[in-house]
Amino acid sequence: MTYPRLPPRPPQILVRSEQYSSLGEWKCAGRATSDRSPRLAFPRIRRCKHRSSEESKTIKTISYNLRKNHASAELAELVEKYDPDVLCLQEADTTLLPADIGHLRLADATKRNRLGLAVYYRTDRFEGHENRTFVLKKGIHDYVAAPTHERLVATRMFDKVREREIIVASFHASPLTAPNSLRRNQIAASHEALRALGEGLPTLMVGDYNYPLFKNGLGARMTKSGYDLTLSDKPTYTRYKIFRGHFDFATSSGMTIENVETLPQGISDHMPIIVTASLKDAATAAA
Repeated sequence: MTYPRLPPRPPQILVRSEQYSSLGEWKCAGRATSDRSPRLAFPRIRRCKHRSSEESKTIKTISYNLRKNHASAELAELVEKYDPDVLCLQEADTTLLPADIGHLRLADATKRNRLGLAVYYRTDRFEGHENRTFVLKKGIHDYVAAPTHERLVATRMFDKVREREIIVASFHASPLTAPNSLRRNQIAASHEALRALGEGLPTLMVGDYNYPLFKNGLGARMTKSGYDLTLSDKPTYTRYKIFRGHFDFATSSGMTIENVETLPQGISDHMPIIVTASLKDAATAAA
């Protein structure tokens, strides 16, 4: 007996639902041939980008000055595209920051500033142990134009891949209305604060240093204090012709900075940077 051949099953159509967009979910719009098919809601599956064993040993950190929070809408796409392990923010409205951005979880943020700092980290790799915010020496700008009490937020966390604790910090120095001497004081005080948070731990401090000129002298000071200064491959600030240059960079201790890349410019006057770092062996770091 020959049975009649059934027609092919029409495909499902998946559409993004505005109702569920804030939860990161999708809903089924039913079959293409019927409007009366049931609409089912189901959670969206997040697909993490594959990393090789060597890549998984490095730590990728993005630092971004949001320019008075204007660039905050870019963060989800930035995290999705570059897949960082850590995200450090400056000039963020910390009252509006989400608990999660993609696969990253908010570790801590400053609370006393009009525009503050924040650190996010990958929860499947790191385990947060301690967070601290720090008040640094103030300049005229901090007293008059826009009061800024906390210029450093740091997170001490356990790296499950390397099985070691590390420290990552987001830093924002006083603007160019202040002299370089004040910014040097703030950088040195920040490094001392990070040492107190975890003596001898690998440490990375990224952010807006507001130090476009005389960086060779700053680098020499960093070396004497046990830190390395690493610039990105391109300038990170282009708003004013006279002050174009590397405003955003990294200082580190106990880490090898393999690359610092300036990412394409968005809404902010600062360009984000992504720092790729690896941990030095304990014996190498001590030497």
